[in-house]
Amino acid sequence: MPEETLDSIPDSTSPRMSENHSLSGSSQSKSLVLYHGLSCLGGQNTNVADSVKEFKVRTERVGHSLVKSLAVCEEKNPTWRKTMEDTTVFIKNYGSKEGTCFFGIFDGFHGCSSAEIVSRELPVLLLEELSKQDPSFSLEKSELEFLSGFDSLFHRDTRELSPEGFKNATEDNQFNFAFSTAFSKMDRILGLGRNETSQIRWSGCTVLICLIDKSLSEAKSTEGRSSKNSASTERHQSADVRLHVANCGNIHALLFTDDTTFLLTENHCMSNPKERNRILQGGGSISDNKPHGLVEGLTPNTRGLGNYGNRKLKKSVIPEPYVVSLSVDPSFQLLVMASSGLWDVLDTERVTSVVQERVRSHLESYHLNVESRESSDDQDNEILFHRHHEEEVPEGSDNVETSTRIQTGARNMEESPGRIHSDLTRHDQLLATILCQALTREAIAAGSRENISVIVVLLQGSEVLCAKSQTKKA
Repeated sequence: MPEETLDSIPDSTSPRMSENHSLSGSSQSKSLVLYHGLSCLGGQNTNVADSVKEFKVRTERVGHSLVKSLAVCEEKNPTWRKTMEDTTVFIKNYGSKEGTCFFGIFDGFHGCSSAEIVSRELPVLLLEELSKQDPSFSLEKSELEFLSGFDSLFHRDTRELSPEGFKNATEDNQFNFAFSTAFSKMDRILGLGRNETSQIRWSGCTVLICLIDKSLSEAKSTEGRSSKNSASTERHQSADVRLHVANCGNIHALLFTDDTTFLLTENHCMSNPKERNRILQGGGSISDNKPHGLVEGLTPNTRGLGNYGNRKLKKSVIPEPYVVSLSVDPSFQLLVMASSGLWDVLDTERVTSVVQERVRSHLESYHLNVESRESSDDQDNEILFHRHHEEEVPEGSDNVETSTRIQTGARNMEESPGRIHSDLTRHDQLLATILCQALTREAIAAGSRENISVIVVLLQGSEVLCAKSQTKKA
């Protein structure tokens, strides 16, 4: 087993752990609480899966100008799995930076310990690295105390950009370095073996992280701008919001745009020829008891965190993430993030087809409900008019003018902004929920034997997706 130890490691009694990562308790402002694997910082969860009872789905009002809704579905898949080893995380205003969102899926294997620890601690390690580049990210006192507990573990760490190297690096390269460093540190922390009981091999996990953030250059350029330019500033900011995605293992994110879909992650499993060659050239072995084989006969993943105890496996399965950064634009419609329980049995084409089919079906039902409600409202307004006409219109008055006034008032009540906004919010939440459930159901029908976790993020461009779905149906 690993020999590296640390006497003063944080545990469940440390300030950060006890305050923000309890497995029970109520959600409070700026506190991180796990809800059946879903972690949320700020806000309240709302279960909108009223009409579908197959899978539990949680939605979150993100409060971001570019994110309309977020839904998470986690399925243990009890036919094949006795325990749930996946963990999902959402952090609002990540790093105390308004408008920055953190989404994560942590797919555990050979136990859930690694996934649970990584879901709590990797966001803090990444935040430490990002704060070195962008001062608008800040660490709370409890987070600083948590990090200080690992000083002796990382005193030999040389993964630091020199001032000259930092100055010459592009913003994307700086983010790549931040993710890579955070993943490396997290992997070393797992080597301490907290909560591990096996004498042969400890648990491990694969990781998928998505970060929506204003670009560093834009954050600097907007400082000191006057309020009279707020409209143009808002448009400029929306064009400079960045999407950063990092994955380590067979766990992926699929982006839907106006014209096509993009897989934002790299396939870190035995079906990737580059990964196979890397393992073989490094002296590792690949079994032939699966279609593409298993690393050291144990796992299909070629990258991930943990896996201590088997030195050959640890040498082959590396903690280096694949990172991609891109500017968010109005063509971005939605983001589907999922664990290997989905991607093992569904390819991107099938996921795309399921999403498009469910969007069309949902819109048909939605518009039928709207038409039915409008018809009911018209009847109510007619009754309202007759009551006013009989009870309040004096003899000899101008009935035409009175009728116009009452009907106009009814229309104003019907079209109140609050009601329209509430309906649209409900529509977005329900659509995200339906997509989560549909993808989970499809994965199980396709024969998945793993835990399944799905996150659907509806972006502003989803309105275009809905419009196109209506056009195709017509």
